Amino acid sequence: MKILGISGSPRTESRSGSIKVVKKILENTGCEYELISLHGKNIGGCIGCMACVDDNVCKLNDDLKTMRDKIVEADAYVLSGVNYFSTLNAVMHSFLERWYQFRHREADILWGKLAVNVSLGGADPSPPTEVLNAFCLYNLIKVVTIQPTETRINVPC
Repeated sequence: MKILGISGSPRTESRSGSIKVVKKILENTGCEYELISLHGKNIGGCIGCMACVDDNVCKLNDDLKTMRDKIVEADAYVLSGVNYFSTLNAVMHSFLERWYQFRHREADILWGKLAVNVSLGGADPSPPTEVLNAFCLYNLIKVVTIQPTETRINVPC
């Protein structure tokens, strides 16, 4: 099984709790994995142009283009977002909006794959988790729930 981990935090690795948590989960799977940080990536949200309808490939030219094959080839995902103002942070939201490209011709590109969703930060990390879960549902990705532990990783601004 090949797992793709995505840390949606815009922070550098040394200041990101998200990348540390995703990395720890991936290391403990015993599976082949790749970890991608969205820090510094230029990824715009879906603009609804519908250019992806014919071939399930987004036509926007940014950093998501280099990640597309990795998303398709993975059997499972570890998706991590950060709680900014009681919702999913912008870069992770934009990244997942662009998964709209997988829902047209062969709409089953991501169907049945697995995901573990993790959110960190804020007084309550559940709002971003709900957004991550919704994006998975839209693409018929099965979310695997893991028992949360009380962990606080306080990284100063």
